[in-house]
Amino acid sequence: MRVITEKTGSLIATSGQFGALFSGAPRPLADRIAVACEQLGVAWQLSDDVIDIASDPAQSGKTPGTDLRQGVRTLPVLYALGSVVQSPVDARLRWLLTEADLTDEALLDEALTLLRGHQAMKESRADVLHWVLAPAPSS
Repeated sequence: MRVITEKTGSLIATSGQFGALFSGAPRPLADRIAVACEQLGVAWQLSDDVIDIASDPAQSGKTPGTDLRQGVRTLPVLYALGSVVQSPVDARLRWLLTEADLTDEALLDEALTLLRGHQAMKESRADVLHWVLAPAPSS
């Protein structure tokens, strides 16, 4: 999560804070806006990570598996790798995510299929909702 808050979250937070300050808002209000914008930035990034796995390209306009293909360990991947269930499906998914060449379309498709059905996707979606619905800390 640190990477996400320091990347997307901080970018959106800084934009919100500067926008508020440049419009004449008092500093305490600008700081509260920054916190809310950081939460939205994190939620957006986590949503993008889920969409990268779960999306229908016709609806999202995105090619699924871009992060997997590039070896980026997004939240759904981290949850899947941290899973304590050791079924044959989990073992295969772990192999795909850690050792397989996911530039191979067949292996990528298999990894996407297994991830889509994995508990990791539910956990990732729950995290998105947490960041969207969590109240901003009061100052």
